[in-house]
Amino acid sequence: ALRVRAGFSKGLPLHLPIVSVLWCKPFEKPPERKMTLNSVKVKHIFIFVLIGCLYFAGVSAIIYPMVSNVYSLTTSRNVISDYEKKVEQMPDYEIEQKFKNANQYNTDVAQGIYNDGLEKSLCNEDELICYVDIPSLSIYLPAYYGTSDEVLQKGCGCLENTSLPVGGKSTHSVISAHTGLPSAEMFTKLDQIKKDDVFYIHVLDRVLAYQVDRIEAVTPDKIELLEVVKDMDYCTLLTCTPYGINDKRLLVRGVRIPYNPEIAQATQSANTSNLNAATSDELSEEIKHQLIIITGIILAAVVVYVSALIWLITTIKKSPALQEDRAEESNGEFEKTD
Repeated sequence: ALRVRAGFSKGLPLHLPIVSVLWCKPFEKPPERKMTLNSVKVKHIFIFVLIGCLYFAGVSAIIYPMVSNVYSLTTSRNVISDYEKKVEQMPDYEIEQKFKNANQYNTDVAQGIYNDGLEKSLCNEDELICYVDIPSLSIYLPAYYGTSDEVLQKGCGCLENTSLPVGGKSTHSVISAHTGLPSAEMFTKLDQIKKDDVFYIHVLDRVLAYQVDRIEAVTPDKIELLEVVKDMDYCTLLTCTPYGINDKRLLVRGVRIPYNPEIAQATQSANTSNLNAATSDELSEEIKHQLIIITGIILAAVVVYVSALIWLITTIKKSPALQEDRAEESNGEFEKTD
């Protein structure tokens, strides 16, 4: 029903009602907001910053393992250097006593006896026993007693209930390290070792040379391959394999050979008279090599990003829409001046 508001007005007949009518404007579409040149600039600056952050975050993720490895190599160099200095200052009788206790422990292990009082005969105050030198792979790592997570984050660990790494008949020392740590390479390159390669164990004032005679990937339960063999002098390097899966154990066994300083020097190892200097030089070269790679990656990333930025800016400036907006703004300014 239509409601009519009746009323009376002066000068109008009394019988005519007055109907109030509401007048509405027809619906009009709001004018489109035109994007100005300044808003376009702000938008693209934001996009450039966002892309740059994502891009360099990806580059950082790539170089992080390398940077961490450089830090690990530097730490190893300092630890090995300190170890050598302490050995040089150690009295001869103390060194001989350490070897005597270690040999006694190894004799007991060969008979299936584990003397808890002698397993740390070689340890210094930092629990460091020796260090491993694999010249063909540029691996130089300190070795501690045990294989706890704390130990294996710092370097190698001498497996419990195996012979201490001092050599001798009926001994089989086992040295373990991680593969694929994001913070350090450790034994990541161990799968590249070949038969007849030589590695060295630097323990106190002696250097033990071992030639690789067996390389095998086995399941973790194949512990019989780590047992002592009568009259043999073995040292096995152990790590997880394959990379990223780690469901097997890579065993690189070396048999003891006479230590030859000339061969050691030829393979970039160290001789007994200057262990600290030579090993430090090799580690320094490896660190320098890693830093060169990191610097190259960073420079390449910056060049690629700047080139892409220049290309994007040039493309945006040449876009028809932006040129039209510039023309309109120029015309507007010209009309104002008129």
